Amino acid sequence: MKIINITQFPNNYAGLFRFLLMTLVLLAAGCTSKSPRQYTVNFVVHATPQSSEQLIYLTGNHEKLGNWNTKYLPLDKFSDSIWQTTLTFNEGEKLSFKVTAGSWWAEALDEKGQIYPNQEAVIRSDTVISFSVFGWLNEFTDGKLHLNAEQHQAKKPVLRIDDDWLFMSGDSAEWAKEAYDDSRWRKTNSYIDWDKNTGPKWEGIGWFRFHVTIDSTLWNRSFGMLVSQLGASEFYYNGRLIYTIGKIGNSKETTQTLQNRLWKELKFDPKPEHVLAVRYANYDWKKQQELGFSPGFNIFLKDIDSILESVVKDTKSSMIQQMVFTAIPLILALLHLLLFSFYRRLRQNLFFAISLIGFAGINYFGIQKFIETNPDIIILFYQVSNLLANVAIFFSLLTNYAISYEKLPRRWIFFGVLSLLMTLAHVLYPVSYWMGTFNYALMIIVITEIILSNRKSTKPVQKGTWIIRLGFMLLGLFVVWQILIDYQIIEPWFEITQVWVYGMLSISLAMSIFLSYSFSTTNLNLEAQLAKVQELSEQAVEQARKAGKLELERRVLEMESERKSAELESARQLQLSLLPKTIPQSDSYDIACFMNTATEVGGDYYDFYTDNGDDLTIITGDATGHGLKAGNMVFVTKGILNTLLGTEDLSEILKRTNHAIKKMNLSMLNMGLALLRIRGNKVSFSSAGMPPLVIYRKATNIVEQCVIKAMPLGAFFDFPYTQEEIAISSGDILLLMSDGLPDAFDEHREVFSMDRVNKTLLQAAHKDAEAIVGDINAAVNRWRRSAKLQDDLMLVVVKVK
Repeated sequence: MKIINITQFPNNYAGLFRFLLMTLVLLAAGCTSKSPRQYTVNFVVHATPQSSEQLIYLTGNHEKLGNWNTKYLPLDKFSDSIWQTTLTFNEGEKLSFKVTAGSWWAEALDEKGQIYPNQEAVIRSDTVISFSVFGWLNEFTDGKLHLNAEQHQAKKPVLRIDDDWLFMSGDSAEWAKEAYDDSRWRKTNSYIDWDKNTGPKWEGIGWFRFHVTIDSTLWNRSFGMLVSQLGASEFYYNGRLIYTIGKIGNSKETTQTLQNRLWKELKFDPKPEHVLAVRYANYDWKKQQELGFSPGFNIFLKDIDSILESVVKDTKSSMIQQMVFTAIPLILALLHLLLFSFYRRLRQNLFFAISLIGFAGINYFGIQKFIETNPDIIILFYQVSNLLANVAIFFSLLTNYAISYEKLPRRWIFFGVLSLLMTLAHVLYPVSYWMGTFNYALMIIVITEIILSNRKSTKPVQKGTWIIRLGFMLLGLFVVWQILIDYQIIEPWFEITQVWVYGMLSISLAMSIFLSYSFSTTNLNLEAQLAKVQELSEQAVEQARKAGKLELERRVLEMESERKSAELESARQLQLSLLPKTIPQSDSYDIACFMNTATEVGGDYYDFYTDNGDDLTIITGDATGHGLKAGNMVFVTKGILNTLLGTEDLSEILKRTNHAIKKMNLSMLNMGLALLRIRGNKVSFSSAGMPPLVIYRKATNIVEQCVIKAMPLGAFFDFPYTQEEIAISSGDILLLMSDGLPDAFDEHREVFSMDRVNKTLLQAAHKDAEAIVGDINAAVNRWRRSAKLQDDLMLVVVKVK
């Protein structure tokens, strides 16, 4: 069995005897354990004598330790100074824990009066973990926070009042009174980041009350009070309104939110019992929670004598840091932008200038967000500084790539996407703990990539590249140092908490020195290149002569191309003139049509012919191929049809048109043609080489096809064309098309197919004709994706009203 003594035991023989007895019991239990992978851990806390009501708690990172719930695991009292509990854990589990008096306000203190850091232990055997408590961060009396002069000297840390508030949703002036009975109010924290299921309900406005007892040593003594909030508040002390921050209204529009940046005086009344009541409003709480902010408030108390000194010191330090670490990168950025403007082949100057602007913005907005008082601007500054952090990191990488490689390596895309995702995540969750961790991880990965990529340069090795490596090594060193400070692994030196800016300054100076050195080296080599320029000048003249000749040939070809384009445009305008200018309007039918040509001049064609009152004849055609020849075929066909459309029998029209086209001997040019005549509730349909007529039946909600197999016009002289008679009803839909619709290819050369045409029509049947055409066209475009249209596409939809 292993015994871990974290601090020296107090001099208490009775407690020591009980401890030794417990150790023997645990040793015997460990020897008879049947499970070698589970071990018993006895936590023993030695504390100064406590009152009979005082309890001591253990909390930590394990579910058996309450997952950092300060009141989950009370210890058993052995005596006035010894508390213990026994738990079992699996072998190898790493525990992190603290001892409290039931609240984070009452953490255990070491013999120097400082808060203990998290205690760590890895379970390897049966273990006794001993812990000594020399005091508590704050004391409680009858469940209330108790303040005295000894606890709150100038050297002591700021008291943060953010827990054990009593809360009531709503608004009432009675709740400000000192004597008001709030015993039924809900106890909670002031962050308003409550659990949606078990926590209180926040509806934009509510009251908080906090009870505290004060030792006579603090009576009539003034403390500094700092309020941090994203809403609006009124503060009442013992029933008196002492401060208003912002303006509370009944809605978001009438409420003026304000972040307080000034310390205010709070003078304690000469009595033991005190009540602080806060009327608080925040109607933007949902948005702030989604962004990772706590929409509530915090109150900080500190000895007023030490506030002025710390405020002046912090303000001066922040102003100097903001001025120096914003101005230097901006000046260097301007320099490198000028260098890029003079010589744009050195893209590294542009990339580095953008990176420097990002670094400058990080520092400026990073400090400004703690100065601004408008909550919306504060949130914006968090988001902007996070955005600029990713800009600075990514363009530092591009700078190094531009120096080391002739062309940017493809992995820059990976880092670009990663930076973009990180930026979006930071904008959505600007204050997330994990986002900060990921940002540090990205920075370390990029710095490592920069250092490694310098060794794989595809450019000739330049003198002075060691300067860049040194700069990025210093940046990496300062970033790691910053991580250690942020995660409280080491203490800041000389109270400097933002050391990363010195790494930024290091790489800025190193990169500027290197680029300046490279620029001067280039100028030194310029004279050697002038001789080569002289030698190559004659060759350049000859090349210019050849280039002039090629340019002349190019212009001739360009003029020929323009002439052909003009001819195609004329043909296209002629084809468009063949289409009907308007769609027939009828009380009986809803008609819509669409055509998309594969080239400038297409071979698809549709037309309408009305006769005998409400009779309507619809013509759809598809000439062989597309282009000028197909357009000519359409022109010829329409001219023939204009003389034949009065014929009663549609199949007879096809026969006579076929005869006329065949006699013209157009040499391998054919014309697919479909004729559809609607007369009342009857439809006549005849086809020559066109896709089936698709019919949607509203009564049965099914799709049918009327298939007529026949050769296109111009193929055979005496082909026996036929026609079909079809009955239609209200709500039925007729769909005519060219083969460009079902035969549309996707990227894998698969066709859209008639099955998909039928399915799309069935899904859109409840819509009007125009919407049905739109749905079919959209379905085809989704199917094709980036595939080029191989054939003209045309469709006509008729819906019976």
